[in-house]
Amino acid sequence: KDGSFVWESERFKKGITNMLSIDGKLIVSSGKALYSLNPLTGNEIYEVPVKNGGVGEATLIMPYKDMIVVVGEKGLSTFNTISGDLIHAGKYKTSFLDGYFNDIIVMKTDKADIAVFDLNTCKYLEFKAKTGAITTLSTEGDFVYVYEKKTVTKLKTK
Repeated sequence: KDGSFVWESERFKKGITNMLSIDGKLIVSSGKALYSLNPLTGNEIYEVPVKNGGVGEATLIMPYKDMIVVVGEKGLSTFNTISGDLIHAGKYKTSFLDGYFNDIIVMKTDKADIAVFDLNTCKYLEFKAKTGAITTLSTEGDFVYVYEKKTVTKLKTK
């Protein structure tokens, strides 16, 4: 109400990728771990290493249904919001987030290969594109278009 100091945490001296507010809790990613904190007191509810998902360090966390999606350096993993337990993991090559819509996330490598992940299972479909290819996820998330020089390929995401 008045801007006065409430609490602080020293847990994130090495950085924070991002934070979510879910069901009255703060979920914070340091890249190496997920933390659930009580927003009123700053007390830790749980700490879970993201290495449990096997997809490298977290570059981003996102909410999905009753899960936390960890976008890792090498794929995706999902964790239970309440307990922090690992639910699913899909290991892929070193890649980055290229697009998402509802329950689909597209990860892309530096050489333009793509993996289209289903957030319900963390299973993915892969397409090996030519280096330099450009990808676009359709507005409904049902297709990915891959543009390679003079060729356009339309791929189903499910």
